[in-house]
Amino acid sequence: MKKFICVLLPIILVILVTIYFVFSNSKEITLKKLNYNSEAISKINDFDIYDIVVKEKYSKTLEMSLLSDEFNSKYVNDYIKINYVDSINFIEYVNKLLDIGYSYIEINMIHDKLENDSIKYILENNYIDNLEQYLSLVYFKSENLVRYIDYSKKNNSDVVDTVTYVNMDLDYDFYTNIKEVEKPDDLLVTVNKYNQLPSDYEPSNLVLIDSSCSTGNNYIRSEAKIPFETLCNDIKKEGLFVKAMSTYRSYKTQNSIYNGYVNRNGVEEADTYSARPGHSEHQTGLAIDVMNNTTSYTNFGSTKEYKWMQENAHKYGFILSYPSDKVSITGYVSEPWHYRYVGVELATYLHENNLTLDEYMARQV
Repeated sequence: MKKFICVLLPIILVILVTIYFVFSNSKEITLKKLNYNSEAISKINDFDIYDIVVKEKYSKTLEMSLLSDEFNSKYVNDYIKINYVDSINFIEYVNKLLDIGYSYIEINMIHDKLENDSIKYILENNYIDNLEQYLSLVYFKSENLVRYIDYSKKNNSDVVDTVTYVNMDLDYDFYTNIKEVEKPDDLLVTVNKYNQLPSDYEPSNLVLIDSSCSTGNNYIRSEAKIPFETLCNDIKKEGLFVKAMSTYRSYKTQNSIYNGYVNRNGVEEADTYSARPGHSEHQTGLAIDVMNNTTSYTNFGSTKEYKWMQENAHKYGFILSYPSDKVSITGYVSEPWHYRYVGVELATYLHENNLTLDEYMARQV
């Protein structure tokens, strides 16, 4: 019996050694098929993470982490799912982001959406709540990240409003950070307290509104003429009355109007109801102030005509530029008489979603 055992033990040992080498070789073959190099495979075996790695596709981030001095075994599952970026100290950055508390999904979005300065900001700060929501918005702008965070903290606003308002420059005081409009002839040109038309701009296609729909010689851009005259004639069928009382104004005219208000009420008050020269929608030739035939235009908001306009103006391509619930956004008190032509499709969308043109444009890529 002892002889039998003595003969059997070496055989068993040989079998076990053979199985070990076959199994080890099988693991190496499997990892090579996944595209890992020999050095990474050696590290995978050293760290005993084969069972985790073999379940996933090849990950260059994992491989590069294994070959670096920055590898952290507790982040293996994250490394596998993080898209590799060929940049200096990438694994070090990844580890810092994981240490802060960001998920692999957020890290992929960070490197996909953000520029280096914004990534540096994230690395130097605590975990940013809702960052994934910010980065998911197609109109998120990497260069505005710090402004978004600051604005959200100050105003306790949600992600959508924060990105929208900062894109509109509402984190700056009115009439600061002013930019000159590059395409003043664009139908959707944004003119507000941050965007200024050139002083010499005048639309090239101004036409006279028919006298039956106007209180005098009021000019408007040609694309808005027929829609407004159609609106004017259709409302008459309801026994109501709407006419244009102020349309296109030149920079010079607006300057005179604004300075008159300033002389009477001071700059601070004048800015709440009158645009500074270059900042008026009237200079675009797309804005119309309306009135009915029984009261001053300043009382238009209390008329049946105003109620009709609220329900129907968008069907003709017009929007109310300065609603009462958007004062903090527009910077102007409510103007029930001031309408802007943007086209039927967009006007309908803005009406249905309770958006101003500025809000809509801030959400465009």
